[in-house]
Amino acid sequence: MTPHGGQSGFALVELLAVMSISIVMLSAVLLTYDGFHSRADRNARVNESQAQTRQTIGQLARDLRNLASPTPEQPQAIDSAAAYDLVFQTVNPNGGTSSNVTNVQRVRYCVDEPSSGDANLWAQTQTWTSASIPAMPALNGCPSTAAGWGAGRRLVTGVTNRQGDRPLFLYNAAIKTDITAVTTQLWSRAATDAEPRLGLLRTQVFLRNQNQSPTASFTATAAGTGHVLLNGSSSSDPEGDELRYDWYLDQAPDCRTGTPPPATGSGIVFDMAASSGTHTISLIVYDSAGLCSRSTRQVDVP
Repeated sequence: MTPHGGQSGFALVELLAVMSISIVMLSAVLLTYDGFHSRADRNARVNESQAQTRQTIGQLARDLRNLASPTPEQPQAIDSAAAYDLVFQTVNPNGGTSSNVTNVQRVRYCVDEPSSGDANLWAQTQTWTSASIPAMPALNGCPSTAAGWGAGRRLVTGVTNRQGDRPLFLYNAAIKTDITAVTTQLWSRAATDAEPRLGLLRTQVFLRNQNQSPTASFTATAAGTGHVLLNGSSSSDPEGDELRYDWYLDQAPDCRTGTPPPATGSGIVFDMAASSGTHTISLIVYDSAGLCSRSTRQVDVP
């Protein structure tokens, strides 16, 4: 028998304590869920940005691998090679049109310089129907507004390469005619990210179709008083192309920065007449596309 006045249940203080604890626990669960959801959403944005960047880098690499074969009129497929700007000729896989039967086109990839915020990666294309390759239009900004370039296509937003001066393009040679490999490294982040969480994608492409400059080399042998026999047969060309040989006496013209003066003689072997003493003799070799190389040495003439 229950004593008079006995009751079962919770006191008001106990109920309030339980409610307070429940609210704290629910808040903790909600905060944890909200943080997880925010991180998941942010990761999704980063992954989407990275996927877009990866697709763009893949397209750039394909264009570089499809580099247009050089011709005597245009021995080089690379027209401009800078840290944030690359212009080269590639073959459009859709087929030839009109007189441009190989359908060569000029492609430009560049990073702009906005006054504020992150930069953007742009692409532009120059096409033509003539058999001869036209001159490259002016690079007056990124994208360029010069006549000849197509409308600029913004490929990637949130590019952060210019923050800290991190080049987009790296080359294996300082001279344009010697470039045989291009490394692309692109830092980017999702446009909605407030924190600078950067992603890096890097790829390197070897330019299998790029015409490379020949290498000049020669020997000199005394051939009687006032004569020296010059032999340039040790010169070579990476593509095995036939070379032209120009010899110079007491001159060292640079064929890469200007047009050399008339040569003293030509031919793979040349008997050069000169006064007795030490002379500067130079050999310049050219491949069929006009790329050149020079070798210079001091030669004693009997």
